[in-house]
Amino acid sequence: MTPVTEQTCSGPQVLGNFPRFELVFVCVPPTVPTAAEDPYVRLIRLKELLDKGAISLQEYDREKARLLGQ
Repeated sequence: MTPVTEQTCSGPQVLGNFPRFELVFVCVPPTVPTAAEDPYVRLIRLKELLDKGAISLQEYDREKARLLGQ
């Protein structure tokens, strides 16, 4: 039977000339629109999305009708 021994490590060993890099994570709280937000402010944001081409005219009209309660 082979005896089991415990070994400790002094940290990672770097062999060769590798660049050092570091990962940094930042926690960002999610942005949730509040119910008290003015519908006209949301309408302006929708118009900006339409102008940028992020949404179609049909999507804009549908959301506009929903926001204005039509």
